[in-house]
Amino acid sequence: MTEQFQRIAKRAAPFLAAGGGGFVLAYAIVGLFVFPNNGKASDLPVPNVTGLPVEQARQVLIDSGFVPQRGEQRYESTVPAGTVLGQSPAPQSVHSRGARIVLDVSRGQRTVEVPSVTGLTQQQAELTLTNASLDIGEIVVMDSPSPRGTVLQSFPAAGVRVPAASAISITVSAGPGLVSVPDVTGQPYAAARSLLEQLGFQVGAAIEDTTSASAPGTVLAQDPPPTRAVAAGSAVTLTVANKP
Repeated sequence: MTEQFQRIAKRAAPFLAAGGGGFVLAYAIVGLFVFPNNGKASDLPVPNVTGLPVEQARQVLIDSGFVPQRGEQRYESTVPAGTVLGQSPAPQSVHSRGARIVLDVSRGQRTVEVPSVTGLTQQQAELTLTNASLDIGEIVVMDSPSPRGTVLQSFPAAGVRVPAASAISITVSAGPGLVSVPDVTGQPYAAARSLLEQLGFQVGAAIEDTTSASAPGTVLAQDPPPTRAVAAGSAVTLTVANKP
């Protein structure tokens, strides 16, 4: 019985081998075409590096098998300079190892230099500041020998770098202030002149009156008259007594 079984097995061996090979081939075909492998062993998810400092983001990408590439740089007032604003391809998308990841980076808040507006009219100063991407801040008016409406100074001062759209305050001249002319009649000319000049007035050449009985050099009259309100720095003319 054993010998008969062995003879049957020898005759069936070629058929069994062919059948086994056919099964393996069929399995391979099904694996390749019916259930294909949609991904590659080298495909990786892109890590999210948005919000990281650019150098740290570059290192994360390199460690993950990607190649970082610098993209757009733009001003962002709320994001510190050197921070990654966005990336392409998007985070968690799957790409092959060695793919380039473009990083958009913040340049921080844009700053501008305050232009010089001293000596300009208020209107000219406001236009100059607006053209420099700055806003108009507080306008302070004060008495000054400068003509009315002339800009005396700015804050911050010219040359200082400030964030764009910062408010710049300016001080504008209201013109010379009004002061009351003191009464110097009856005083010696030298003393009267000294007092007026100490108060900021300009004293012109004296007018001599040879008909007065007063002592020579005595101030007989003044123009503007005493207590008159005039602009600071105004000229005062004195009439003094003198012998013929």
